Amino acid sequence: MRYDCAMNTRLDMTLAREYRSPSQRIRVVTEAWVGSNVYCASCGRGLTSYEANRPVADFNCPSCNEEYELKSKKGALGKKVVDGAYATMLTRLESANSPSLFLLTYQPATFEVRNFFVVPSHFFVADIIERRPPLPPSARRAGWVGCNVILEGIPASGRIFYVQDGHVRSRDSVVSQWGKTVFLRDTGESDARTWTVDIMRCLDRIGKTDFTLDEVYAFEELIAELGAVLLGAHLGYATEPRPDHVAYLASWRKALEDDPKVMWRAATAASKAVAYLTGKVDDRRSKP
Repeated sequence: MRYDCAMNTRLDMTLAREYRSPSQRIRVVTEAWVGSNVYCASCGRGLTSYEANRPVADFNCPSCNEEYELKSKKGALGKKVVDGAYATMLTRLESANSPSLFLLTYQPATFEVRNFFVVPSHFFVADIIERRPPLPPSARRAGWVGCNVILEGIPASGRIFYVQDGHVRSRDSVVSQWGKTVFLRDTGESDARTWTVDIMRCLDRIGKTDFTLDEVYAFEELIAELGAVLLGAHLGYATEPRPDHVAYLASWRKALEDDPKVMWRAATAASKAVAYLTGKVDDRRSKP
């Protein structure tokens, strides 16, 4: 275990001399690189490796018990990353000790790590998990269903970089950014966490990097007002705007003028909330 070593961004390909398979070679050298250079994003201390071929997790922090799974890719990361079994992933979403995800990209010509970041486990919600088609009957594991993680669905605050475009970030900044996200673990039900992540994604798309608390409340109020209109229409109730709610929205006037899509994004989040609520009502009505 190494704690205060300088981060070397070069993968040591000599460690893979005995392997012929490209995927095995990269697995060996990337796991070795993480073991030698990377620390726990939660507490800043060193990691230990699990035994080979252990389901789900690859690394563990003995100090705070955080677990991590590692995925690697050459070149650009893209919009999705291939993960494991779909059913296993859905089970992990409800687990209290689901591992966080390390993502590493490297330059194939030089074997330099270009990007390395962690997605904390509390950012994993159902709508960023994409079901892949079952393997065909001719496949060795016929019928097996895998999944993809949709990276675009992860808010910027849920992608904590150790290395970004070849530049190494400080340990303090990594641990600090992680600390700002742990409130998601205390949001209770997965539906509440999904809602919070939706809000964070919407704020990302607006393009602002800093928000006052009033602006966050205003955006939530925008979603709530739109949701009230949609829910009222669904239930057949008339809805009237309230002056105190309109006051909340005043701070978003310029954002709405600069980017009309803000309204569309808020409406999308509102429709998800309404679908959830009406689903609960329908469930209750269907019970004897």
